[in-house]
Amino acid sequence: MNFAGSYLSRRQRSGLVIRRDWLRFQTITVFLLPSLTIWTFSLGGELMLSDIAVAILVPILLLYGSVSLKQPYLKPLLGLLGLWLASAIVSDVINGSTLRNMMRGWASCIFFGLHLITFFVLINGQRHRCTAAIIGVACATLLQYSTGNSAFSSEDLTDTPWKMGNGLAVTVLFTAFLSNRIPSNRMVGQILLLLSPIHLFFNARSLFLTTVLSGLASAFGMKANSNRSRAVFLIAVTAFSFVTLPVAETAYGQFTTSGVFGEEARAKYEMQTGNGQVSILLGGRTESLISLRAIADAPVFGHGSWAESKDYYLEYLAAMQILGKPVNWGAVSQKTTFLIPSHSMLLSAWVYHGILGAAFWFFVLVLTLRATSLAILNAGSVSTLELLVLFVLLWDIFFSPFGQARRCTEAVYIVTVCVILLRRRVEFERKG
Repeated sequence: MNFAGSYLSRRQRSGLVIRRDWLRFQTITVFLLPSLTIWTFSLGGELMLSDIAVAILVPILLLYGSVSLKQPYLKPLLGLLGLWLASAIVSDVINGSTLRNMMRGWASCIFFGLHLITFFVLINGQRHRCTAAIIGVACATLLQYSTGNSAFSSEDLTDTPWKMGNGLAVTVLFTAFLSNRIPSNRMVGQILLLLSPIHLFFNARSLFLTTVLSGLASAFGMKANSNRSRAVFLIAVTAFSFVTLPVAETAYGQFTTSGVFGEEARAKYEMQTGNGQVSILLGGRTESLISLRAIADAPVFGHGSWAESKDYYLEYLAAMQILGKPVNWGAVSQKTTFLIPSHSMLLSAWVYHGILGAAFWFFVLVLTLRATSLAILNAGSVSTLELLVLFVLLWDIFFSPFGQARRCTEAVYIVTVCVILLRRRVEFERKG
């Protein structure tokens, strides 16, 4: 199967114009599949309807010869995922994990792999199918909220629905709409950048950051035709980031504490930063401090699937107290489970399953950084919507937990990265 040719036959700009290609089985399937993450049921453990769907689709795709490890990036991803699964098995045996936790850990790897295979094969390097899958994820998030079938607590959904996924979903749909109506990626990026402060009023700081970065990259990316110009530009961007980020954090702190973004944002900022004593990034992800400690204690095989430790949990509470956060020590005696704190796909894989679990996410990180640098240095070759996905994935790797629905969501984002890299590879081969 000529994967490069299948993409290059459709090089038109990503958009939402309804045409015959959008009505094909593959496009409709990748659009609808994320919505199947909403419904779950118990089968020896909690599974999503999308898990069952991909478990049925993959054997069919194999039967018809549609799955090929020659497809760029699929083989190394599945190889590393296989090593992750093997490490999970060894880790659980060594650490004596409970049967329930074993099943949860192993099933997470297996069904994540099935989602990856399904999206790789059905998207097949074609941009409009990739766009359909991204939009499908956004629609699924909004549908999940509207039906009340969410992985987040009802309190989170009531208090901060914009932060808990709805804001990103609306931003994705809005960006896709703009991309369909406005031919210039630069203009779409400028509009996104102009409207990004809206997220701060909804207390969605991470979404504000990813929106700003994607808007900047789309609006001010450049065409770098030589290795020297690429290197100079990347050095300049890095230096600019180191200078501006501390300034931006200080400015945000001043605006927030003065009540510009509302009382809720001010209270949360003061709680997470100890009234401005620590960085908002550190204060907002205190779990990472304990994750790194747990990794240092068992770097090779980890602590097992869904590992629990009261000692690490108490260290986490102590760290929050040192940072000036309110801690309810009395509630500890009422807890029955003490999961090792982690709020990162990369770190949680390492905590649970050791270095081989982290190796998968390190590889995804490298691919995503490559795609991001190509997008910034080749203005116009990557859409603003794709840039948004790149920065969201970068954030997720470091700062988001690998929850149940992410088996589908992150598979879509990873395939998006691979489509971008494939497109650039084919363009380079065609020129040279």
